Amino acid sequence: MPRQARNSIFVDYSGTIAAGGVAQTQVAADPQRAYLLFENLAATNLYINFGAAAAAANGSYKIEPNGSIELADLSMFCPTSYVSVFGAVGGEAFTLKTAS
Repeated sequence: MPRQARNSIFVDYSGTIAAGGVAQTQVAADPQRAYLLFENLAATNLYINFGAAAAAANGSYKIEPNGSIELADLSMFCPTSYVSVFGAVGGEAFTLKTAS
């Protein structure tokens, strides 16, 4: 069944790693989330996870420097749980945008 197009507004949750070695919740859960973009602007690997704390271990998505992950409900999957970000070095930057 084709999906209906919808009007959405991007919400920008971009930022930096607050404290190296500590997972941070960057975005709250949103059952209406339809799109998520995460881009690693850092010089080191960053990790992202959904519904659980991100870590430099199995279970988190490793995003290499200048890498990104884009998820949309048009691909039949967009996580609606909270979004956690982890980096080993504080101050490392990332772009994180969502739409509902």
